[in-house]
Order: sequence, then C-alpha cells, then structure tokens
Amino acid sequence: MIRFAICDDFAEDREFVRKVLTAYFYKRNERIEITEYEEGTVLLDDYADGDGVCFDAIFLDIFMRKSHGMKVAEQLRQYDKNVSIILITTTDEFALAGYGVHAYSYLLKPIESETLVELLDGFVRFFHADRKESLLVKNGTTQERIRYNDIVYLESQTPYVYIHLRDGAVHRISAKLTDVEEELKGRSFTRCHQSFIVNFENVVKVDKVFHMEDGTQVPIRRQEMKAMKEAYYQYVIKTTL
Repeated sequence: MIRFAICDDFAEDREFVRKVLTAYFYKRNERIEITEYEEGTVLLDDYADGDGVCFDAIFLDIFMRKSHGMKVAEQLRQYDKNVSIILITTTDEFALAGYGVHAYSYLLKPIESETLVELLDGFVRFFHADRKESLLVKNGTTQERIRYNDIVYLESQTPYVYIHLRDGAVHRISAKLTDVEEELKGRSFTRCHQSFIVNFENVVKVDKVFHMEDGTQVPIRRQEMKAMKEAYYQYVIKTTL
C-alpha cells in the first residue's frame, strides 16, 4: 500500500488531486490510502503525536491561509527525512527553494491531469525501487529509509536494536531482532548469533568471527560456525560470477 497525504486549504484542489490519485492507482490495481489536511499545522501535529503516522508522499500547498507550506516542509523533514514532498504552488518562484527541503517535485496550479499522471509515473518507479533497496526505520516520531548496502551489521541489546552503518553512524530503534530479521529476508543478511545479524556485503573475511569493513568483529554461534562459513562462501561465489 502507498500512503498519501494532501495538504491544501482549498477543498476543490484536494478533491482534484484525490480523484486523480484514485483513478490512477485503480487502473494499476494498487492499493493506496489518502489522508486530507486543510492546514499544515494539523499535519505536523499528527507527526508530533508519535502515533505512527507514516506517509510515502505528501502533496503540500505552499500558500495556505494559516501556514506557509515551505515552513511546514522544513518541520516535516525533522520528523521524516525520506517522505516524498510534492510542493503545490501558483508560481514557480519556489522551485529552487524546494531543494532546501529535498522536495521530490512541484506542481503549478491549476494542476493539469496529464502533468500529475506524468509525475505519478515517475514516483511509482522511484517508490518501488526505493522499497526494494532500503529498510524503513522508525524511532519515536521520526522515520527514514536506510539503504541495505549501507548496513554493516545489526546488534540486539533488549529492548533496542542498533543498526551500524558504513559511515560510522548508529541508529537505535525499539524493536526485536527477530522482527528486523524478517524484514531482511532474501537479502545479503544472515542471523549469525542470538544478538547479531551480519551483512555479507560488508564482510572482509571469516574465521571464528566475521571481520567487517569497518574493523568490527561480529561473533558467530559456535554450533553454526561451519554453516555460516559455507553460507558466506556461497554468497561470495554467487556475487562474483
């Protein structure tokens, strides 16, 4: 499912975007969820409440009576670094300003159906490619996507899971390692220890432990030492053919 928010103080403009979205994804036989907001402050309040609000894309009007869309976009980025923000405006003078909030795109009013459909074609390709190559991480009221190949290993210290990245950053999330393991299935990750998941892509060598690119030594269950080594060697063979 793809989750959209439409934030615009003109009901007719929200309705137009909603109808185009509904018709577009109906033809694709793809499920969507649309939430409408009349004011940006209400949208921000939903994020701040920390009740799990999560959107994949937000259509955000720049000129609203009670709030300025650019200010709303700036605050949105504090909660969600990866949501696609599509700015809606009556003038293209804010097109460059959109780079400051990493806007996905912008639409000029009055919005043309063909223009919106073209934007959705690109967004759908981006959305599905991004989902296939990244892990959604939620922590309180913030969320972001982390590319799989940036993850070196994951470590469980109940009640948290620590995600160690190639650039040295560490993300702490409230989760069970088993749940994260389920999300990583079918990729270059394996549970090598009760408290560790390792990314084969960032392994340098393996003996009694996995030696990672960042110098970390990730432990391996003693009883699974042979199986882990074989799994890693098979991964290397498969990725070098």
